[in-house]
Amino acid sequence: MRINWYGILLLTGIASGFVSATLLGASCKIKRQTLAYTAFLNLLCVLVFSFMEVFYLSAGKLYGMSGLGGALGLMIGTIVSVYIHNDHHKELFSSWVVSAPLMYAVAKTACLYAGCCSGSFFGLPIQPVVSLAFLLIYIISLIVFIRSQEKSKAAYMAMLLAFVMRIVLDFFHDSHHGHLVSREQIMVLVAGSIAFILFLLRKKLPKPR
Repeated sequence: MRINWYGILLLTGIASGFVSATLLGASCKIKRQTLAYTAFLNLLCVLVFSFMEVFYLSAGKLYGMSGLGGALGLMIGTIVSVYIHNDHHKELFSSWVVSAPLMYAVAKTACLYAGCCSGSFFGLPIQPVVSLAFLLIYIISLIVFIRSQEKSKAAYMAMLLAFVMRIVLDFFHDSHHGHLVSREQIMVLVAGSIAFILFLLRKKLPKPR
Protein backbone atom coordinates (compact mmCIF):
# COMPACT_ATOMS: atom_id res chain seq x y z
CA MET A 1 0.00 0.00 0.00
CA ARG A 2 1.38 3.38 -1.03
CA ILE A 3 1.64 5.98 1.73
CA ASN A 4 0.24 9.39 0.85
CA TRP A 5 3.02 11.51 2.33
CA TYR A 6 1.59 14.70 0.85
CA GLY A 7 -1.63 14.26 2.79
CA ILE A 8 0.22 13.21 5.93
CA LEU A 9 2.51 16.25 5.87
CA LEU A 10 -0.41 18.55 5.17
CA LEU A 11 -2.44 17.18 8.07
CA THR A 12 0.64 17.25 10.31
CA GLY A 13 1.00 20.95 9.57
CA ILE A 14 -2.60 21.63 10.52
CA ALA A 15 -2.30 19.50 13.65
CA SER A 16 0.92 21.21 14.78
CA GLY A 17 -0.71 24.63 14.61
CA PHE A 18 -3.77 23.43 16.47
CA VAL A 19 -1.68 21.87 19.24
CA SER A 20 0.40 25.03 19.58
CA ALA A 21 -2.66 27.31 19.73
CA THR A 22 -4.39 25.08 22.27
CA LEU A 23 -1.34 24.93 24.54
CA LEU A 24 -0.80 28.69 24.33
CA GLY A 25 -4.47 29.28 25.06
CA ALA A 26 -4.39 26.92 28.02
CA SER A 27 -1.37 28.76 29.41
CA CYS A 28 -3.49 31.93 29.42
CA LYS A 29 -6.24 30.27 31.49
CA ILE A 30 -8.70 30.01 28.59
CA LYS A 31 -11.46 27.53 29.37
CA ARG A 32 -11.19 24.03 27.92
CA GLN A 33 -14.63 24.34 26.39
CA THR A 34 -13.58 27.51 24.56
CA LEU A 35 -10.39 25.86 23.32
CA ALA A 36 -12.26 22.80 22.07
CA TYR A 37 -15.01 24.72 20.28
CA THR A 38 -12.51 27.12 18.74
CA ALA A 39 -10.37 24.26 17.46
CA PHE A 40 -13.40 22.56 15.90
CA LEU A 41 -14.62 25.78 14.26
CA ASN A 42 -11.16 26.63 12.95
CA LEU A 43 -10.65 23.15 11.53
CA LEU A 44 -13.91 23.45 9.64
CA CYS A 45 -13.09 26.96 8.37
CA VAL A 46 -9.52 26.07 7.35
CA LEU A 47 -10.64 23.05 5.33
CA VAL A 48 -13.59 24.80 3.68
CA PHE A 49 -11.83 28.06 2.74
CA SER A 50 -8.65 26.28 1.70
CA PHE A 51 -10.59 24.03 -0.65
CA MET A 52 -12.90 26.76 -1.94
CA GLU A 53 -10.04 29.07 -2.94
CA VAL A 54 -8.52 26.43 -5.23
CA PHE A 55 -11.94 25.50 -6.60
CA TYR A 56 -12.97 29.11 -7.23
CA LEU A 57 -9.69 30.37 -8.77
CA SER A 58 -9.55 27.37 -11.12
CA ALA A 59 -13.20 27.89 -12.15
CA GLY A 60 -14.08 24.47 -10.75
CA LYS A 61 -11.37 22.63 -12.70
CA LEU A 62 -9.00 21.85 -9.82
CA TYR A 63 -9.34 20.40 -6.35
CA GLY A 64 -6.86 20.88 -3.54
CA MET A 65 -5.93 23.02 -0.56
CA SER A 66 -4.46 26.51 -0.51
CA GLY A 67 -2.38 28.08 2.22
CA LEU A 68 -3.91 31.52 1.67
CA GLY A 69 -7.42 30.14 1.80
CA GLY A 70 -6.56 28.21 4.94
CA ALA A 71 -5.16 31.36 6.57
CA LEU A 72 -8.35 33.25 5.74
CA GLY A 73 -10.45 30.46 7.21
CA LEU A 74 -8.34 30.42 10.34
CA MET A 75 -8.76 34.16 10.85
CA ILE A 76 -12.51 34.05 10.27
CA GLY A 77 -12.98 31.07 12.59
CA THR A 78 -10.89 32.66 15.33
CA ILE A 79 -12.65 36.03 15.14
CA VAL A 80 -16.07 34.36 15.23
CA SER A 81 -15.00 32.31 18.25
CA VAL A 82 -13.71 35.43 20.01
CA TYR A 83 -17.13 37.07 19.74
CA ILE A 84 -19.01 33.90 20.68
CA HIS A 85 -17.08 33.04 23.83
CA ASN A 86 -15.53 36.30 25.09
CA ASP A 87 -13.05 34.24 27.06
CA HIS A 88 -9.70 36.06 27.24
CA HIS A 89 -10.41 37.30 23.72
CA LYS A 90 -7.01 38.93 23.14
CA GLU A 91 -5.16 35.83 24.28
CA LEU A 92 -7.42 33.52 22.26
CA PHE A 93 -6.92 35.54 19.08
CA SER A 94 -3.18 35.88 19.61
CA SER A 95 -2.61 32.20 20.36
CA TRP A 96 -4.05 31.20 16.98
CA VAL A 97 -2.36 33.96 14.97
CA VAL A 98 1.02 33.14 16.49
CA SER A 99 0.53 29.44 15.70
CA ALA A 100 -0.46 30.02 12.06
CA PRO A 101 3.16 30.36 10.78
CA LEU A 102 4.02 26.99 12.34
CA MET A 103 1.06 25.42 10.58
CA TYR A 104 2.19 26.88 7.25
CA ALA A 105 5.85 25.96 7.79
CA VAL A 106 5.13 22.28 8.41
CA ALA A 107 2.42 22.00 5.74
CA LYS A 108 4.74 23.59 3.16
CA THR A 109 7.04 20.57 3.35
CA ALA A 110 4.31 18.67 1.50
CA CYS A 111 4.98 20.89 -1.52
CA LEU A 112 8.61 19.78 -1.60
CA TYR A 113 7.52 16.14 -1.60
CA ALA A 114 4.91 16.71 -4.31
CA GLY A 115 7.11 19.01 -6.39
CA CYS A 116 4.50 21.78 -6.52
CA CYS A 117 5.06 25.48 -5.74
CA SER A 118 8.54 25.04 -7.17
CA GLY A 119 11.25 27.64 -7.50
CA SER A 120 14.82 28.47 -6.56
CA PHE A 121 16.21 30.67 -3.82
CA PHE A 122 19.85 31.28 -4.79
CA GLY A 123 20.23 27.66 -5.81
CA LEU A 124 18.13 26.18 -3.02
CA PRO A 125 14.63 24.74 -3.51
CA ILE A 126 12.16 27.42 -2.47
CA GLN A 127 9.84 25.10 -0.52
CA PRO A 128 12.19 24.35 2.42
CA VAL A 129 13.31 28.00 2.43
CA VAL A 130 9.68 29.07 2.90
CA SER A 131 9.23 26.46 5.64
CA LEU A 132 12.32 27.65 7.52
CA ALA A 133 11.33 31.31 7.13
CA PHE A 134 7.87 30.75 8.60
CA LEU A 135 9.28 28.52 11.32
CA LEU A 136 11.53 31.43 12.29
CA ILE A 137 8.51 33.76 12.32
CA TYR A 138 6.75 31.33 14.64
CA ILE A 139 9.71 31.13 17.00
CA ILE A 140 10.10 34.93 17.18
CA SER A 141 6.37 35.46 17.72
CA LEU A 142 6.26 32.68 20.31
CA ILE A 143 9.05 34.32 22.31
CA VAL A 144 7.16 37.63 22.27
CA PHE A 145 3.94 35.85 23.28
CA ILE A 146 5.62 34.17 26.24
CA ARG A 147 7.55 37.21 27.46
CA SER A 148 5.00 39.96 26.89
CA GLN A 149 2.01 40.66 29.10
CA GLU A 150 0.25 42.14 26.06
CA LYS A 151 -0.24 39.03 23.91
CA SER A 152 -1.61 41.09 21.02
CA LYS A 153 1.93 42.30 20.29
CA ALA A 154 2.91 38.77 19.30
CA ALA A 155 -0.10 38.51 16.99
CA TYR A 156 0.68 41.81 15.25
CA MET A 157 4.30 40.80 14.80
CA ALA A 158 3.38 37.39 13.40
CA MET A 159 0.97 38.91 10.87
CA LEU A 160 3.38 41.63 9.75
CA LEU A 161 6.31 39.26 9.29
CA ALA A 162 4.14 36.64 7.57
CA PHE A 163 2.66 39.12 5.08
CA VAL A 164 6.08 40.57 4.21
CA MET A 165 7.77 37.19 3.95
CA ARG A 166 4.99 35.73 1.81
CA ILE A 167 5.22 38.61 -0.67
CA VAL A 168 9.04 38.62 -0.85
CA LEU A 169 9.50 34.85 -1.24
CA ASP A 170 6.87 34.69 -3.97
CA PHE A 171 9.39 36.38 -6.30
CA PHE A 172 11.45 33.18 -6.20
CA HIS A 173 8.64 30.84 -7.28
CA ASP A 174 8.54 29.58 -10.86
CA SER A 175 4.94 30.74 -11.10
CA HIS A 176 6.13 34.34 -10.68
CA HIS A 177 8.24 34.30 -13.84
CA GLY A 178 6.83 36.63 -16.46
CA HIS A 179 4.79 38.59 -13.93
CA LEU A 180 5.65 41.91 -12.36
CA VAL A 181 3.27 41.13 -9.52
CA SER A 182 1.65 37.72 -9.10
CA ARG A 183 -1.95 37.00 -8.17
CA GLU A 184 -0.80 35.53 -4.88
CA GLN A 185 1.09 38.71 -4.01
CA ILE A 186 -1.95 40.83 -4.78
CA MET A 187 -4.11 38.62 -2.57
CA VAL A 188 -1.59 38.80 0.28
CA LEU A 189 -1.32 42.57 -0.13
CA VAL A 190 -5.11 42.95 0.01
CA ALA A 191 -5.32 40.71 3.09
CA GLY A 192 -2.50 42.64 4.73
CA SER A 193 -4.16 45.98 3.96
CA ILE A 194 -7.44 44.80 5.47
CA ALA A 195 -5.62 43.57 8.58
CA PHE A 196 -3.82 46.93 8.87
CA ILE A 197 -7.07 48.89 8.55
CA LEU A 198 -8.71 46.73 11.20
CA PHE A 199 -5.69 47.31 13.42
CA LEU A 200 -6.06 51.08 13.06
CA LEU A 201 -9.79 50.83 13.78
CA ARG A 202 -9.47 48.25 16.57
CA LYS A 203 -10.65 50.65 19.28
CA LYS A 204 -13.80 51.46 17.29
CA LEU A 205 -14.74 47.85 16.53
CA PRO A 206 -17.52 46.16 18.56
CA LYS A 207 -16.10 44.66 21.72
CA PRO A 208 -16.91 41.07 22.77
CA ARG A 209 -19.45 41.11 25.56
